[in-house]
Amino acid sequence: MHVHAPSTIRAIKPTLELRSLPPRTGPIRRILLIVPPGTVEESYGRLSGAAGELPMLGLAYIAAALRDQGHVVQVIDYEVNGRPMSAVAEDIKGFAPDAIGMTAYITNMVRCARVAQISKTTNPEITVILGGPQVSVFPDEGFRSPHVDMIVLSEGEVVISNVMNALDNEEALGEVKGIWLRSSNGEIVRNDREELLTDLDVLPPPALDLFPMEK
Repeated sequence: MHVHAPSTIRAIKPTLELRSLPPRTGPIRRILLIVPPGTVEESYGRLSGAAGELPMLGLAYIAAALRDQGHVVQVIDYEVNGRPMSAVAEDIKGFAPDAIGMTAYITNMVRCARVAQISKTTNPEITVILGGPQVSVFPDEGFRSPHVDMIVLSEGEVVISNVMNALDNEEALGEVKGIWLRSSNGEIVRNDREELLTDLDVLPPPALDLFPMEK
């Protein structure tokens, strides 16, 4: 009997050295970050009894990075506030965002796609962006929805800052590391990945004040 040695797992070494996040070089944007409507049971399944209604820390860091650039940011956590999918269009109209971002997990991909559809129906000019673990590992899955414009891969704080600087320029977006995007002709452009930060202290504290902490 042959015993196979376990394959070597290589960690990705952080190599991106920055003193601060990229500054804003374009207009101030309005960005709406959404936790799609759903229940704790939908998100955690059999582990729902041990789950808590805590803010999505990754989304809070993205919100902080965007606000640090000077953008206007709102977070709506539908899992916590209990508002249904039917309220999403009204909320989008009320805030009038330039871009909508969501964190995609295997448990909420269908709900993210539904929010993306509502977003484009409400205003086709809104840029719909997905990030998070599911699309970082399987980015093609994010584009199964025809309403998703862009995937942010892996660490998003540096990437989303660069995206906002290039948002209205497809050629410039083609140079932004760490994204895949749907071009104006419908093709998927697969940019190189961005390196990981060597010093996480350059990140501003998570914007927990944008979440309904009283819940």
